[in-house]
Amino acid sequence: MTYARVRQLLMLVWVGCTLSTVAQTKLDAGSFLDSIQKQPRILIDVRSPEEFQKGTLAYAKNSDWNDRPDFEAYAQQLDVRTPVYLFCFSGGRSAKAATYLTERGFDVYELDGGMLRLPTKQPDQETLPHTTPARANGLDLAAFRKLTRAADKVLINFTAKWCAPCQKMKPFLSRLENDSANDVRVVSVDADEHAGLLTQLAIDGIPRLQLYHHGTLVWEHTGFIAETDLYEAIDTKQK
Repeated sequence: MTYARVRQLLMLVWVGCTLSTVAQTKLDAGSFLDSIQKQPRILIDVRSPEEFQKGTLAYAKNSDWNDRPDFEAYAQQLDVRTPVYLFCFSGGRSAKAATYLTERGFDVYELDGGMLRLPTKQPDQETLPHTTPARANGLDLAAFRKLTRAADKVLINFTAKWCAPCQKMKPFLSRLENDSANDVRVVSVDADEHAGLLTQLAIDGIPRLQLYHHGTLVWEHTGFIAETDLYEAIDTKQK
């Protein structure tokens, strides 16, 4: 066996060992909040700068996953030896960012379910140095219940500007609202502006659709849904 071949095999073994030592781990809210007290660590909020300004965890840095050139440039500046903790609003963007960083040799921990899973009660700041995200005033439960009774059939659409599946559904939800045959009122609720309401309703992912009939919840769905499947669900609940 030639020297070059031996060197190549040793390099493959070294790369395999290196990759096996890195990890991508999901943590529940309690474990995540406990873990970010450890030093050294890198805490990154991968939401947009606009979302970041509305409230985040203390000591978090902001790097927008959806701004890929900026995120990749930021990642190149990080020390691969330091554990990275990631979070976003509902977990989707942080999961993608975690995969990206793990593939580049980082040990990554992500907040499972995102900020929607964080407790609303403020912990003791002397023993737990972090702040929970700022909650917009938004709708309270009473106002929300009133919305669900605003028409015989009301479809609540929990959405956000940064949510790609939400934006993909937007055109046919608009068509549904203008479809007199179904007589469904579509009400969109921005998840960022009404984060407190989502927490109260235990909504931990978007897009989330909820169909109410005379104020009673009769159907709900989380995640993207095709236009034909949505119409079928509505038709089924009208029978």
